[in-house]
Amino acid sequence: MKIHLNVGNMERRIRFGLGLFLLILVYTGVMKGVFAIGLIAVGVIALMTGLFGYCPIYHLTGVDTGRKETDGRAGKVR
Repeated sequence: MKIHLNVGNMERRIRFGLGLFLLILVYTGVMKGVFAIGLIAVGVIALMTGLFGYCPIYHLTGVDTGRKETDGRAGKVR
């Protein structure tokens, strides 16, 4: 089963960097408590979608910020 990458390269970099930043905030103790648990969740999701280039929410809503093979433009919505 092949999963279509639906997150563009620039967005992948931003998501990966944001996820890493949020996890570092929690790891270093800058953020603590219940708020830190939320940051961990958001950080892991951002990190994984940036790493793999696939966002399930984009899939459900039909958004695709990756390049299309047919026309080569980014940011199209199906």
